[in-house]
Amino acid sequence: MRSGRKRAVAASLAIIAALLGLALLRPALLHLDAARARQAILLDISANATPPVPHLVPAGEAAPVRSQAEAQALLAATLREIAVREGLLVEAIGPAEAQAPSIATARLLLSGNERAMLRFAEAVESRQPLIRFARWRLTGGGTLRLEAEAAMPWGAGR
Repeated sequence: MRSGRKRAVAASLAIIAALLGLALLRPALLHLDAARARQAILLDISANATPPVPHLVPAGEAAPVRSQAEAQALLAATLREIAVREGLLVEAIGPAEAQAPSIATARLLLSGNERAMLRFAEAVESRQPLIRFARWRLTGGGTLRLEAEAAMPWGAGR
């Protein structure tokens, strides 16, 4: 009977030691899970991030946005606002295929008189953030029609 009792005591002590070990190990396992989750998030962010263009434009001239979508929306809204303010008819403004990382592009089709068109071009190219016409074509007589592609550098913290 004594050997049975010794075995029972030894088994009980082994179970108690295992439970204590588990109690001590649990926080470490939770920290490991949290670290793995943070690592997965950082890997996902780094895989999907668009690298900023390194100083192609002076500080402050790039649009201070964090994504291509934000930059496209800002560029389209800015072009539309200037065109309407200068009295041009906005026939179409939409995103164009980006030619480089951290450069937003938009295609636009506008019509109006010559003075309004000149004011529009000057207002676009003399503002911050920097916007330039990559391609453009002007047609018409009394009423002009502008087909153009505008480009704007972007990047947070510039």
